[in-house]
Amino acid sequence: MHIVVCVKQIINPDTPAHLFQLDPQTKKQIRGSQPLVISIFDEIAVEVALQFRDKDKSATVSALSLGETEAGETLHHAQGMGAGPAFLLSDPAFADLDAFGRAHVLAAALRKIGETTPVDLVLCGQQAGDVELGVTGPYLAEALGWPMVALASNIVPASEGRIRFTRPREGGYAVLEAPLPCVATITNDQSNVPRYPSILGIRKAMKTQLPVWAAADLSLDRNLLAPEAARLNLTAIETARRESHCEFIPGQSAKEKGEHLAQRMRELKLI
Repeated sequence: MHIVVCVKQIINPDTPAHLFQLDPQTKKQIRGSQPLVISIFDEIAVEVALQFRDKDKSATVSALSLGETEAGETLHHAQGMGAGPAFLLSDPAFADLDAFGRAHVLAAALRKIGETTPVDLVLCGQQAGDVELGVTGPYLAEALGWPMVALASNIVPASEGRIRFTRPREGGYAVLEAPLPCVATITNDQSNVPRYPSILGIRKAMKTQLPVWAAADLSLDRNLLAPEAARLNLTAIETARRESHCEFIPGQSAKEKGEHLAQRMRELKLI
């Protein structure tokens, strides 16, 4: 079993909101010096793949990322968790692709990986931690012509040539089976909390030269990389605006302050 996990590097979501900057022309976040991390649902997908390998020692887990050179750090993070081979897709032609275009590039890379070691299963996070569209996984399954299972939390072997998924649902879990090869998007669950990457694993990964593939290295349809091929048009993006107000309640004693507070809360219709 060869599992490939698609991972994305994003600005740390825990970065204070006032430090986020948006480019009004490109409608993208300005990275600048902001800390970059692996998208949380992608990290969970790595964990799910590793849990499968923990049970099936013959399984191989690879990581694949599309991004700038810095995205190699995200692949090293996945390797530090325990993933094996990692591949980076980086080219200026990929910079402005929508989810459909990125899925086209990822599919081409998966075919290239499969020339050496056939790919049985592709895992993606249910959504990216930045724009949170959640459509790259379905687009990727369409580009590959493979079946897809959405919002799974765990995977186990089923009968020959099939894989079994657990999907959280209200009141319990649903169990689904799909033929291989297939694509799955992974959601969070108590059973798939990501393990910490080991320092030794990250150091070892950083000493390994990552394969970096550009558009010329993949058998790509250049027409699908053109701006007019985009299927999604982001019309606006804004940072959240939060307003807060502070009001002091007068009173000479605790009893008086409590009475004034209750009166003010009634005026505001909070009680």
